Amino acid sequence: MHPRPLRLRCAAAGALTLSLICSATPTSARAHQSGGTIDSLARAFRAEHPTPALVIGVVDSTGERVLPYGVVGDDSAPVTGDTRFEVGSVTKVFTSLLLARMVESGDVRLDDPIARYLPDSVEAPDYRGKQITLRELATHSSGLPRLPTNIAPANMSDPYADYAADKLYDFLDSYELSRAPDSSYEYSNLGAGLLGFLLSRHAGKPFADLLKERIFQPLGMDESYVAELGDSTDARLARGHAEGKPAPFWHFGSLEGAGAVRSSANDLLRLIGAELRPECTSMARAIELSQEIRFHASSQLALALGWHVVQLPGSSRLYWHNGGTGGARSFVGFVPEAGAGVVVLMNEALPLDAVTQFGVHVARAALGQ
Repeated sequence: MHPRPLRLRCAAAGALTLSLICSATPTSARAHQSGGTIDSLARAFRAEHPTPALVIGVVDSTGERVLPYGVVGDDSAPVTGDTRFEVGSVTKVFTSLLLARMVESGDVRLDDPIARYLPDSVEAPDYRGKQITLRELATHSSGLPRLPTNIAPANMSDPYADYAADKLYDFLDSYELSRAPDSSYEYSNLGAGLLGFLLSRHAGKPFADLLKERIFQPLGMDESYVAELGDSTDARLARGHAEGKPAPFWHFGSLEGAGAVRSSANDLLRLIGAELRPECTSMARAIELSQEIRFHASSQLALALGWHVVQLPGSSRLYWHNGGTGGARSFVGFVPEAGAGVVVLMNEALPLDAVTQFGVHVARAALGQ
């Protein structure tokens, strides 16, 4: 059974009362206690996995708080909740939420075949007549591989940058599915990137503009944006690192929906707040749609739209996603039943499994586990 989002009584409240109910409450002694535990976890993590900058954001029933560690760059400016990072595959959460918004507005349907949104000249892969749907792209159950087989980066330091629409079309025209869609889970950057591409094409707007108008602005995420080739230097963007050395930023060509978002801990806390209290937003139905379980990968792992979902001790579930680029790592997670969530951002290309494990530990600390 799908977990019900935390419900606050907002519907009958006046505007001022609604604002107060839906805002973070003052920090309490319990928040300080969990903050101390999280601080200990953070210091231990950095001792084992050095990273120039680490920011942790926490929201729970007692309020919101940000724990920053380290400096942004060579000027030794301290990292803050407003420092922006490449969030990598956390982008997929936004791409899937955009899908939910477009479903809610009647622009598309979850079970529409992707062929409906491709040019007539491009043939979408199928398996014995069974076609891939938008929903399957969002749940990594499309049967598409992790990466397109024709990706051949001109610059390995920015591997997706030159993967343009013509290459994506060439791949789709020639690829043959080895299994039926909706039959098994295979994590796919290609699938999520294709989803963003198709939604953008259908709306007739660049993916960056579409996310800004339909996701970032309604959620008040004014510091978040999609990285594009040739964009101006962002002074608040944390320089990425790999093995302690500066790493180039990534761009995603036609696969922006897979990993092109840059954001801050404060902005991602706004996302978490919306996921925990959708009724306090202008996009409640879309958020609720995105949280519904759509595919079971195993007895331990389920998929909502964009979110991986795992069972925690007891009856609660953790919705989560991690992300990585050539020089950054991220983790975002929330537990609807507990009204708690966490954000973890860092500018070092650490092992993703270690980052994910750390993110889960932080989430459980926020829950008092």
